[in-house]
Amino acid sequence: MKKIYLTLGLGALFLGANAQLKITKTLTANPVNKAVLLNSGSIAKTAATSTLTPPTFTAGGCATNTANIVYYASWASPQATTNFTVESVGYTFGTNLTTYTLSAGLAAAAGTPTITDATNVAAQKYNTTGNASVTDVIVYSAKAEGTGNVSAKVYTENATTKGPASQVGVTATKGLNTFTGSDVISFGTPVPLSAGNFFVGIEAPSIGGAGLDTLAILSTAAGCSSSDSLSWVANVITPANPLLAGGWSSVNSIFGANLDLLIFPVLDITQGINNSVSKKDLTLFAAFPNPAANEITINFGLLKAGKAEIEIYDVTGKLVNSIKFDNLEAGNHTSKVDLSHLNAGVYLYSVKSENAKMYSKFSVTK
Repeated sequence: MKKIYLTLGLGALFLGANAQLKITKTLTANPVNKAVLLNSGSIAKTAATSTLTPPTFTAGGCATNTANIVYYASWASPQATTNFTVESVGYTFGTNLTTYTLSAGLAAAAGTPTITDATNVAAQKYNTTGNASVTDVIVYSAKAEGTGNVSAKVYTENATTKGPASQVGVTATKGLNTFTGSDVISFGTPVPLSAGNFFVGIEAPSIGGAGLDTLAILSTAAGCSSSDSLSWVANVITPANPLLAGGWSSVNSIFGANLDLLIFPVLDITQGINNSVSKKDLTLFAAFPNPAANEITINFGLLKAGKAEIEIYDVTGKLVNSIKFDNLEAGNHTSKVDLSHLNAGVYLYSVKSENAKMYSKFSVTK
């Protein structure tokens, strides 16, 4: 349940010093092949092949076979009280617009008859040890349409809130009308990561409502995350005023359930056992040699015993190799992969554990 606090400058005239609006938001699963409840009648696009992006996706662990899950919040609309009416046009992670129509008294206090609350950024948390950088961000979406542009960003972590803090990298924009459902957004220069937690996010600034831009980011099922809040969203309040607080909120605090958003950094990790990026039970180390000719060693670690899988894709998104491990012990692992049948070029690879997945890439030289 998300609590929106209305701090009334003239509140003593209405509900005392403070009014509190509580909107119960319910996470509801929606398959990709059905309409996302945003922009009435819209149908989710079918994912197509994108450069360096797999044509299909399995998130892993408790998220297995939930590639077709997108979560949106649903609540009775409109909701009316003595002081305001809430009109919602729908919600999906990365896309939201709620309009509050204020009573005459609150409108006078706020200086406006309406306030809009839009979610324009969604972000997912990872952790760095040693030296690594982000070269691209992969986002999986159920629906992407409109004339606006989307960018990918990298953020540090706020030491107090544990949410996103300073922006340390941003890509050029990518048009929503070019999205395929599985998309790579690239940084002009790799974004170096500092040791500790970081976030990769997707921003769609012009969003919500019929005729406006829509981006529905896929997620795992509710409950598919650690006790730490790994997924966060940012809200923008228009016009800026003291009645509604914007900024970052964890998905867990809004909905009372953790989940992971399918937003992934493509990692460039410096070789060495002290350099890695992790998420939940999975740690990814550098593959070597890179570039490689006929063979490459892919390195990863598991926090607990279980299954793992390596997948390698060419630049068209075609799966060219898959290696499955059914019973691995906890600890670090290496896998030598034959590259002799591959042409020279850049390849994307992923390592998937039972509850996490991460991406990197390597080059083949002949």
